Amino acid sequence: MLEIQLHPNTLYTAQIIEDFAKERALVLSMKGSLKSKVANVHYHFKRTKERGVLEITIFEDCLQINVHDNRQGDWINLEIEEWKKRFN
Repeated sequence: MLEIQLHPNTLYTAQIIEDFAKERALVLSMKGSLKSKVANVHYHFKRTKERGVLEITIFEDCLQINVHDNRQGDWINLEIEEWKKRFN
């Protein structure tokens, strides 16, 4: 599993994350929270008709990106770079 933690210098609220995902043409397939961690918002984003799931989790002190090995897609690595540009 790929896990990247970003420590943005800019605001990263749930609305900002959702708006950025929409700008990137990502489809929200799940919004919830990780039961194993305190105070978070957890998302699954997909691309229409493409394989792969990009997981984004908002924590108080960081933004975390996860991609499980069985949820890879051709678009994911380029998409991660865009998230890094925006939030790193």
